[in-house]
Amino acid sequence: MGRSKEGVASRRALDPGHPNHHDRPYNVVGGQRKLDEWEEGLQDNVKTPFPEQVNFRLSFPRLLNRQTDRDRHIAEFLAVGNSGKATAQTFGLSPCRITQIRQQLCKEWHAMHNERAPFERERLADSHAAG
Repeated sequence: MGRSKEGVASRRALDPGHPNHHDRPYNVVGGQRKLDEWEEGLQDNVKTPFPEQVNFRLSFPRLLNRQTDRDRHIAEFLAVGNSGKATAQTFGLSPCRITQIRQQLCKEWHAMHNERAPFERERLADSHAAG
């Protein structure tokens, strides 16, 4: 923390409007860890074609911005590799509700790209086969 000429801790360093105040994610508990996880996920990926990587980097934040705060946090928690069971426990929801949220996120993702979600395509194929 900064010190004034008199040796007293400076309050300016704690002022969010002060130029030296650390901006997000550093002023949030766990913010740096979360940022590190996202950056690790965005590192060079030689397996996924470049256009798909670009699409993901542009589309995923748009998908998150459409969610409620809770569902956005759930999506981020799942995106860094946490299981549905761990997600349910962490957010105090049932595993079935996490599955519903995952399906809704998948449906919205595909809708953003003018596609049908895989589980919707399967249902459509099954209904045509039965009819």
